[in-house]
Amino acid sequence: MNLLPTTPQTSNLRKYLVMVLLLILVVSMLNYYFNYKSNLKEQLTSLKLSEQPVKNSSTLWSDLLGEIPLNQEKINISTITKKANGLLVAGEALNFLAVAELAIMINNSKLIDAVRIDNIEKIEDDIVHFKISILLQ
Repeated sequence: MNLLPTTPQTSNLRKYLVMVLLLILVVSMLNYYFNYKSNLKEQLTSLKLSEQPVKNSSTLWSDLLGEIPLNQEKINISTITKKANGLLVAGEALNFLAVAELAIMINNSKLIDAVRIDNIEKIEDDIVHFKISILLQ
């Protein structure tokens, strides 16, 4: 038993209503996705390791991430995330987002001019996966 009689006009009206609702849903999902990505980028770029100038960036880099040669042209981002995960699992008082900020600073040539990092966009996904793994523990 149909509560509303089906006529060609009501049938078309229902189709348009469903299409509009689906369009609103898709637009809101896209809006949420892009806002989430931009907020994550803002959070990463707003982090500050220190306001004081770094006297010996080679020492800072090796202290945070271990023995990675600084004369390399490129450093794989997975090396950074693996080392950061290892330090956090070991109970060190190192914030993973600080490592991400350090990687961004290096990539932007603010800290070490000779180093470039492969796949800097991948760092966002690594941070999200890392936060999820922390929440699940």
